[in-house]
Parts: sequence; C-alpha cells; structure tokens
Amino acid sequence: MEIHLSKLMPFADHLIVSVSKTTLNKQDCAFLEQLRPFGIILFSENIDNEQQLAALISDIKASAGTNTRIAVDYEGGQVNRFRKIIGDVPAMGDQNNLKTFGRESGLMLKRFGVDINFAPVVDLDRGNRQNGLFGRTLGNNPNTVISRAEKYLDGLESTGITACLKHYPGLGPTVPDSHFGLPALPEILPEDEAPFRALAAPKRWIMAAHIKIEGFREISTYSKAFVKRLKSFHPGPVVSDDLSMKALPPAPLHKKVRQALDAGFDFALVRIRNPFV
Repeated sequence: MEIHLSKLMPFADHLIVSVSKTTLNKQDCAFLEQLRPFGIILFSENIDNEQQLAALISDIKASAGTNTRIAVDYEGGQVNRFRKIIGDVPAMGDQNNLKTFGRESGLMLKRFGVDINFAPVVDLDRGNRQNGLFGRTLGNNPNTVISRAEKYLDGLESTGITACLKHYPGLGPTVPDSHFGLPALPEILPEDEAPFRALAAPKRWIMAAHIKIEGFREISTYSKAFVKRLKSFHPGPVVSDDLSMKALPPAPLHKKVRQALDAGFDFALVRIRNPFV
C-alpha cells in the first residue's frame, strides 16, 4: 500500500492509524509529529507488558499530541491484544455475566490508557466459518444479540470507554473473510441490520464492513448511499474497517482515505505496517 505523508495530512483529524512496535523510533516520532492523527489503534505487536505499554502511549501522545485517542480491538477470546499482560480470556459469547465483563473490560482499558474499544461484534452467527467471525459472535438471532450486547455495553460504557458496534450491515452470511477478499451480499438483510438499528446511540460508534451489496454502485467503504443509510438511524460516529484489508482494491492510502471520507465516514481506520514509503 503506497503511503505519502504529505497527502495524508489534510485528513489527519479523521485518521486512526497504527504504530509498528512496542517502542517508537525516530521515524515513528517524526511521522506522528507531522501527521498528528485523531487516534492510534494498538495491536498485539505493540504490547509486551504494562510498564512498556504506558511508556508507549506516553511517547505517542508526546509526538502526536495529548488529545490523541487510543483505540483497540478487545473482545476476549481470539481477539485479545493484551494477552501478554492478562493471559487468555473467554470470548464475549462465552461470558456468564456480560455486564460484569463489560465493566471489568472498561476498567482495565482505562488503566491501560485506552479511550475507544472496537467492540462488541453484533453480526449474527450464521454458522459460517469463512467470514472471520467464528467464535466472536453473541448469538444467531437479533433479539439474543441485542439483549446480550446491551448488557456488555452497559458495563463497558459505565467506565467511560467508548464502544463501537461492528461490522455493519452484518457479515454473518458472507464470504470470503474481508481480510482476504471482498464479501458480497444480494441485499441488506433486516435481521442482520436489526442489532445495529436497536443499539445505535449518539456516543457509540459503528464500524462498517468492506462489502459489495447489490443495488449499491460502490463498495460500502466508498458508497455515499450506503453511509447515508447507516446515518439515517445512527446519530453517532461511523468508522471504516481497516483500509489495508484485501477486500479493497489496491490504491495509495490517501486515495482510499479520501474516498471513504467523501462517502461520509467520520473516521478512516488503517493498520500501517510501514508508514515511511
């Protein structure tokens, strides 16, 4: 993915990017000082122990600005960026008390310096092992997912952590996994969309999937009509899924970001493995 810092800078207030290691080198610091993105998303490769994590976040804010938001995907189960610190944690769908899990997660994230958690997954479980969601869902019907997600959200948001529903409009029935290719749908299914509609709220975010839907001319990430539908019921921020995923056609990063923001997204998320091209 071709990256030009100067061409990204006009979009900095709407960008959430990554850093590549557990510490910042001189190039990282220069990149963040110039770009000053809205936020940084942490991955497992950024986290070794709690003292190191605190130092990394301190250095990020020293370079990018004290108001830089820190984000992470923390669901439990296979999506646990803090495994080196806290060990294995049961998946959200295997938790006995989701409100307690949400609150404990939020308190932990606050302790670590995180502001935004890209969770919960509210896609329906369609028994599909090819969409990247196996083991991450909360149920196979909308009412169950809504009820369980509400409990988790009550707990998480009580700690001041921002939550994010994902992946609109629901990847349950789709193939392939969008990390590796572009999933497709013949239409947005009401039952898959239902949890997003029921749980939308002004202070919650929604993350949209990269997906091709019949009736929409563009891929969701670049579709004004798609984002307009999402914003017709959701009053909070909307963020793209990772723009480096293979679901999207190859293009320079600044062009992907511009297309997503032009479509109406509030934020563009990208995992940058080499920001110095």
